[in-house]
Amino acid sequence: MITSCPISTVSYNTVGYITKVLDRLIQEKEITFYAFIQHYAEEDEKKDHIHVYIVPNKRIDTDSLREHFEEPDTVHNKPRVCMPFYSSKWQDWYLYSIHDERYLESKCDSRKYHYKREEFVVSDELYFNEMIHTINYSKFMGTDRFIEAVKSGLSWKELCIKGFVPVGLLGQYERLFHTIRTKDNRDKYNYSLQEMVQYGFTLQQVLEIYELPEGLVPIITEQYNIIRDSFKDTSSGVAKGETLCVPEHPEKVD
Repeated sequence: MITSCPISTVSYNTVGYITKVLDRLIQEKEITFYAFIQHYAEEDEKKDHIHVYIVPNKRIDTDSLREHFEEPDTVHNKPRVCMPFYSSKWQDWYLYSIHDERYLESKCDSRKYHYKREEFVVSDELYFNEMIHTINYSKFMGTDRFIEAVKSGLSWKELCIKGFVPVGLLGQYERLFHTIRTKDNRDKYNYSLQEMVQYGFTLQQVLEIYELPEGLVPIITEQYNIIRDSFKDTSSGVAKGETLCVPEHPEKVD
């Protein structure tokens, strides 16, 4: 690939070697900026590696660039190399590189290890900081609201009705819904709001268990009351279609 756009790769080089290579490319004016960070191997990965981001100084042949990263390894008799380069957007590369939880959840992904900006090795600290300031987190605010709603116990149907799911992103948000539910193995947190009402949880218990942000309390309160009323017959207090009575002041559930 020949390109002048920002590119990135995954490298299996040693830190010392890759730093020398990248610094030399800066001096030779092949590239104008680089940043990289070491990652520990996750459960679905075989070994530790380095994520590398490069801003070319001109049109560059990525196949030729890759040859610079062939590091001799006398122990294994096979050179250390990097994966093929590909075009990369700074925001996506950086947020994945630190394993930002909001970013990963928006992609229906999760990671064990998380990283800080101080762990990056960069060619220009000022440029690096300016690049970080360009990242727009607003696109994840809707995702945050959705995640909090899922953790509050709303079902998929309830989330759609309440407007937490963007119409054009139904598939993506449904995958995210199942990812969050699967990830959280705590019994009480896996109950839907309807199940909690049926099992006798008071509104106060629901709010205490999920520690809802203030903005969601009125929504959940309204939904709780609607579900509670649907389970009760206005005259007898007997759940519709059931023999189970839902008391006005149920005992505390452990």
